[in-house]
Amino acid sequence: MFCLFQSGVGLTRCLSAPPGNPPQVWRRQWRVLTTCLLLALVAAPAKAERLVLGEVLQQTLLRNPELQLFPYEQRAAEANAIQAGLRPNPSLSLSVENVLGSGEAQGFESAETTLQLSQLVELGEKRQRRVDLATVQQRQKVIDYEFQRVEVLTEATRRYYELVYRQTLLEWSRQRIVIEQKALDQIRARANAGAAQQADVSGLALRLAESQAEQHLLEGQLRLAQRRLAVMWQSEPEAMWAEGDLAQLERIPSAAQVLNAMDRAPSYLQLLERVRLMEAQRRLEEANGQWDVTLGMGLKRSEETNDTSLLFELKVPLQLNSPNQGNLLAARAEEEQALHHQRLARQTLRLTLLGVHHSLSNQMDRIEHLGQSLLPLAHQWLEQVETGYETGQQSVLSLLAAQSKQFELERQRIDARYSAWLQLLELERLTGQSFETVTQTDPSPENQS
Repeated sequence: MFCLFQSGVGLTRCLSAPPGNPPQVWRRQWRVLTTCLLLALVAAPAKAERLVLGEVLQQTLLRNPELQLFPYEQRAAEANAIQAGLRPNPSLSLSVENVLGSGEAQGFESAETTLQLSQLVELGEKRQRRVDLATVQQRQKVIDYEFQRVEVLTEATRRYYELVYRQTLLEWSRQRIVIEQKALDQIRARANAGAAQQADVSGLALRLAESQAEQHLLEGQLRLAQRRLAVMWQSEPEAMWAEGDLAQLERIPSAAQVLNAMDRAPSYLQLLERVRLMEAQRRLEEANGQWDVTLGMGLKRSEETNDTSLLFELKVPLQLNSPNQGNLLAARAEEEQALHHQRLARQTLRLTLLGVHHSLSNQMDRIEHLGQSLLPLAHQWLEQVETGYETGQQSVLSLLAAQSKQFELERQRIDARYSAWLQLLELERLTGQSFETVTQTDPSPENQS
């Protein structure tokens, strides 16, 4: 992401010898140059697995354990839809009367045998309402999966850019150590020549040690980011190198584009489907409040007269009051609650999107201000201090202050770029849409070198 010598100490400056013993200084400068080249070679480990974002998303879709559960849930929903469409089975009954009694009813001589086939007939479109409810539930499973898929892919993308961020910080830290090591060698040479105090050498050595300790911390955070990314597809953590670049500034979507995508937001579609689900549940409860009839037909035989006759039956319940009144009232209340929740969630989502978009716009302004104003000024200041330091007009404290400000602003820009990417991902997560962005020319010194 960064040019190795972008902070004002170029290759020619690495080779410039400060006052002192020339052979000794040139040997030190050669060690510095060798260190620079080695760091450039090891910035992206050759044996590390290089990943692009498309590969990360593909592996996550194929192997993420949360997404692998959907086929089982889908089959269960399909089975529920089949169950909802089943009709009531007919019933067969056999009854024998006037047997094993007294008098003429002794034995089986006066027995009357009835064989009857009955069928419950559902009225009020109960079966269709069950099918409608199961269909909505099945569709809700698909929408829930889409919501979960967006969440998982967003998290995988977030972890991918976290790895890019950690890589960038590690490169920034390595570059800082190279510059500080060079400055330490220079001040040591000056101290040996009697042109600087030993306290200045100790101060720079302490600063270098702090930078090396920070680099060790960043290396640990990089390994943790690699592990977190590998977990997304249940892979053993290995050395990974993300082929991303936070320096590629993108044109962010407008507020109108973001709001236009709100109606396709996964969370909003979930609420819409829940309203449909509550409506289907209410319609089923209305249908369950309708009475059903039972139709029957059979044969009746009398052993005493040896006669056989047909039997017809019609059963109709007496609906003195609604048997489903409580369930229907509850279903209506839940439907109204879902509608109210939908309206509130839409307004909340709108305000959230506008807030995230505003924060993203502020971060982009911050990145532009750093690249066009602050960093060029810091770059100019560092060059002037280095020139004055080499001629003895500037103190080591001024050099330290200029270098610190240069690296501080570079770190701020890295953090701002990473924050901008995270906020753009949050917009895409909330809307479920991938906003097309166009790479802009970054006016920073690193792109001008």
